[in-house]
Amino acid sequence: MNAQGTYLRIIKFGLLLQIAGVVISLYQPPAQNYKSAGPFFAALFFFISLILTIVLKTKQYERIWYGGRAAAESVKTSAWRYSICSDPYSKDQEDQIVDETFIKNLKAILEQRGYLADAISSEFPAGSQITEKMRTIRSLNTNDRLEVYMNQRIMDQRNWYASKAKFNKKAADKLFAFFIVAQVFTTFFALLRIAMPYFLDLTGICAVIAASTLAWLQIKKHQELAQSYAVTAHELGFVAEKGRHVKNDLDLANFVADAEMAISREHTLWVARRESI
Repeated sequence: MNAQGTYLRIIKFGLLLQIAGVVISLYQPPAQNYKSAGPFFAALFFFISLILTIVLKTKQYERIWYGGRAAAESVKTSAWRYSICSDPYSKDQEDQIVDETFIKNLKAILEQRGYLADAISSEFPAGSQITEKMRTIRSLNTNDRLEVYMNQRIMDQRNWYASKAKFNKKAADKLFAFFIVAQVFTTFFALLRIAMPYFLDLTGICAVIAASTLAWLQIKKHQELAQSYAVTAHELGFVAEKGRHVKNDLDLANFVADAEMAISREHTLWVARRESI
């Protein structure tokens, strides 16, 4: 989340600098000695924007963001499988074997994304990797484990995906409307220059605002997220219905496997789409 926030702030600041550069380049001070002030500050803003682009490439905040989410989701899935006694942490195994398997899987998750080591080392909390709460849930009977999983995993995730789907849908609509307005003004000022050649040319400003808005839309991917989150929320609703038919540990293990597969499918595709860009 820290990497995500830093990445998006730098992108946003860079886009604003480009808009400011275009705006200030049109400034014509009355004093002859300051005629070059506008182009100078415009060049300065564009140069800072260039530096920010280099920083993004060097620091790899985007990669840490994507990899961090993938690792976090994988750890959450393993932790829930352990707590609910789902494969590969079935209840009929000895505690020592289950614990060793869980730790081995945690290590494998982190080793797959070794570039997260620096980020994790500064944020990693103290304490046991297997919490007492996880062991307590694991010791419950089948019905109690099912209830915990339904309330704290299925419904929690379903509500999260549903709320995020609505948020991203609204954000996409607002940004797209703003993009259309910027394009309308770009066209208007372009036509105005034909009718009134000496009128202040604002076409470039509106065009860069429209382009920046489109770039932000592409970065945030609100429409894409709204669709994938909505699909996952519905899928978890379908999975939740299967919980009514859980009778024993085997049923519960299969139920958890289906639910975790639905959750994993969303973030796996999310990461795959971004890492392929």
